[in-house]
Amino acid sequence: IFTVPSHRFGDFLFFSVIFNKLGLKSLAEWYKNKRNKLLNHFHCYDHIRWREILREKGLNLLEYNYYMPGKATFIWDFLAFYVFLLTKLRFKIGRPFFLEKLVRKGYTSEFVNNEAGGALLIVAQKKK
Repeated sequence: IFTVPSHRFGDFLFFSVIFNKLGLKSLAEWYKNKRNKLLNHFHCYDHIRWREILREKGLNLLEYNYYMPGKATFIWDFLAFYVFLLTKLRFKIGRPFFLEKLVRKGYTSEFVNNEAGGALLIVAQKKK
């Protein structure tokens, strides 16, 4: 059992979304790649690619579930930027109450097993 960022993780990041909406596709792609590198994300694949990799290693993919909806990934990345910015500006970081409701809503909606999640849960078993 393991979790990994999905093939959609970078598409949902705060600045990736903003840059894409502004038509700045290359800047969105740059941010996506930069963020994945900073987070040490080397393998952002979908469940089909993971099935192939696991099969090559003698494992069967039993279950998969995409989680961390796009909204949640967007909010998570925004909060990371918020903390980074306040830290760099040497502000004392308090609890951002104004964001709490937004975060709760983002994490409790769209939780379905499809390719809409920024992260992927994999359950595999050794071939018999």
